[in-house]
Amino acid sequence: MDGNWKDKNDVRFFGAQYFDSSVYSFYSNLKLYQSFKDLGISIPLRNETTLMGNLTFEKDVFNGSGGGWHIDSWGFQPKAMTYLTDVSPDNGPFQYIEGSQKFVVQLFIFINARLRKGTRIDENLVQKVLKWFPSCKLIEFTGQKGSILLFDPRGIHRGKPILEGKRIALTNYYVPNFLTTTSIGKLDLKIKNSVKK
Repeated sequence: MDGNWKDKNDVRFFGAQYFDSSVYSFYSNLKLYQSFKDLGISIPLRNETTLMGNLTFEKDVFNGSGGGWHIDSWGFQPKAMTYLTDVSPDNGPFQYIEGSQKFVVQLFIFINARLRKGTRIDENLVQKVLKWFPSCKLIEFTGQKGSILLFDPRGIHRGKPILEGKRIALTNYYVPNFLTTTSIGKLDLKIKNSVKK
């Protein structure tokens, strides 16, 4: 992986903070750390990278960003996302199954999907989660350019399939300070070193 990831309508670039000062401002924004604390997250965090994602409408492409419903990992690695474009219900807004990050729901997902190392979730399992766990709700985040959302990517989420236009966003990848550098962090260091050359 060289820092780029591309699907037919979903282009992503890791290490974006090294190429633009405004992206670096989001990457290094100390207010985001305080926002996590305000939400009750007391463990010290560090940001491993900022990803820039560009989702565009393509005919006959039905997955949203991230390739459809998924979880990012079984470990706690919170994220902060900001929209760089206005995002309506038709522009592929971020969707999240609120409550699906809780342990009992995670266990249900793990057993039913037999995910082990995989993190993809099909629509059938999403509907089961919504049916069997009344506290779980589908939340859709539309917003104006500059809107920021914080989320726990252990929960089920996706970019809604886009119907028109585009959605450009930045996402910060945080991890607890006590963790060793993750694969995303190693990729970020590789990008940083290549920029210095």
